[in-house]
Amino acid sequence: MPENLRPVLPVIAARVAVFSRDGRRVARFALDLPGGGKLGVKVELTGKKVLVAFITSDQELRKSLRSGSGPIADSLAAFGFNCEGCLVASSYHELEDSVSKAA
Repeated sequence: MPENLRPVLPVIAARVAVFSRDGRRVARFALDLPGGGKLGVKVELTGKKVLVAFITSDQELRKSLRSGSGPIADSLAAFGFNCEGCLVASSYHELEDSVSKAA
């Protein structure tokens, strides 16, 4: 697992669990990362299925997130969720463009 993801995974899994318990289907939040970086997270829930999108301008972090999709899915599975996919983008605009192209 990429080192810069280690502090992020438990926070994301715990937030997804809270959103699920509260009956939320879509949520956005931001995380302050060690070193001062920011990570935007968008979560879409359908029952126990989760789609996670990460938004960061940090190119190295985007690379780590793309290569860390296995650990992200494992972290969510520990809370009983099935990760349907992890999207990574540099902005919400880029994220929306990639979702539109995939549809």
